[in-house]
Amino acid sequence: RPPGGRAPEEEKAKRRRRRAAKVEAEGEGGDGGPAEEGAGAGAGAGDGGDNNPPPSSSTINPPPVVPFESKTDAHWDYVLKEMMWLGADFQSERKSHLSAATRTAAAVRQFHRTKESRRNRELADFEVKRRRLAGRMAREVVGGRGWWGKIDRVVGHKRRV
Repeated sequence: RPPGGRAPEEEKAKRRRRRAAKVEAEGEGGDGGPAEEGAGAGAGAGDGGDNNPPPSSSTINPPPVVPFESKTDAHWDYVLKEMMWLGADFQSERKSHLSAATRTAAAVRQFHRTKESRRNRELADFEVKRRRLAGRMAREVVGGRGWWGKIDRVVGHKRRV
């Protein structure tokens, strides 16, 4: 359905009923009464077969509108074009800002949803680094080339001297 709420067929039927009611009202307002109806039987196609005046211009189709092409644009034409462009520009800006706000809101929601898991992952990474550091220090202290190995060499050297 169009924005007006009625289907085009309903609109056409409504217009036909209005025209018929208007033609009837014009026919009743004549001064001759029933004698006029028979008198105009052979009349032209536009008058409906009676001697009443032709229907008003609002009940018949208006003549086709011939488009007027302006050769030169006046200042107001440029103003109207600018207004059309500006309206479209504002609409596209509004649309892009709305989509950017939607993306930002989704990113914030995702950030808060994953906050706890991110914290747990950071703690696990810290624990892994701490264990690696402890292992490296243990290897330096206990290993043959580590701290105790150097102490053993110093003690052996002192014994020889």
